[in-house]
Amino acid sequence: MDKSASQFCTRGVATVMLLSLLSACGGAATTALTVTPTPVVTPTPASTSLAQMSATYTALLAEYIPVVYTDLAIVPSSGNAVYTGIVQGNLSNAGDTLTDEVTGKMALSVTFSPSTANVSGSATNFRDEDGAAMTGSLTFSGGAFDRDGDTGSDATFTLSANGTLTDTNSQQLVFGTTLEGDFWGSSYDAVGGDMLGRVTNNGARQDFDGKFIAER
Repeated sequence: MDKSASQFCTRGVATVMLLSLLSACGGAATTALTVTPTPVVTPTPASTSLAQMSATYTALLAEYIPVVYTDLAIVPSSGNAVYTGIVQGNLSNAGDTLTDEVTGKMALSVTFSPSTANVSGSATNFRDEDGAAMTGSLTFSGGAFDRDGDTGSDATFTLSANGTLTDTNSQQLVFGTTLEGDFWGSSYDAVGGDMLGRVTNNGARQDFDGKFIAER
């Protein structure tokens, strides 16, 4: 058998085998394959202890005290920035059964515009003075920045801080407070100031006096 005849026979056998295989597949029952997607698990953020937050607060104060207020003329007129840091303060009535001091982690989002800056954010991961975890969070809203303000005499941005925290005795602390502060550093590197207002529990109100500091 010559070479061309051999190739023809080989191709013919292969063709017959392929047709037989296709015929067998066509006659067999088809089973649908079900693929179950693996669920995406979002890790729970690790909580931060009171000692860790206090250390962060102390480090930020050491970096920015004495305060150098940012020249308002260099604050951007567009774009945005995120500041993270610590808020802490005291309730005025030390004689009741409520916690006397709270400390939490804060995050502020600032969107700059030519006339002002919109400020929003939240505070979470609260601890009492003994380091025990408190549930709940505070929401920052209604924030605004006064480009024509005077950092030497008054706060140039304010925003509301509202929400409910629950202590280890299941007592609810309803916050109605305000953040009042300024941009700090030579290039709006941080924000800091006071957190003032009232805390209500079962209809009884008391003053809240606190501080905050955060950097970008």
